[in-house]
Amino acid sequence: MTRRKIAYIAHPLSAPTIVQVTLNRFAAAQWAVWAMSKGYSPSCSWIVLTALLVETPENRAAGLECDIALAITADELWLCGGRVSEGMAIERDAALAAGVIVMDYTSLGPLPLYSNL
Repeated sequence: MTRRKIAYIAHPLSAPTIVQVTLNRFAAAQWAVWAMSKGYSPSCSWIVLTALLVETPENRAAGLECDIALAITADELWLCGGRVSEGMAIERDAALAAGVIVMDYTSLGPLPLYSNL
């Protein structure tokens, strides 16, 4: 068996309503499925963490630390979801500083080219 490359999935999360945040989380999960279908192992623990943790400054800071730790050890960082948020920019910059390849898929729009969900 060959080792799959790891793609850290960076995607916008914050939104004005909890419904929109939930939709963003679901869209990010679709990008993870798309990455898997392309032969990558998606790294995006933030999807689970943000679903269970209360949004506080402390949790956000701890979550971003976890995200950066994963992003800088991935083979690639994928910018997904139609735009680059503030958090995604932080993740991208950390990945670039660590020599991680950054792929910008934001021009593809908010969802991957297809979804098999």
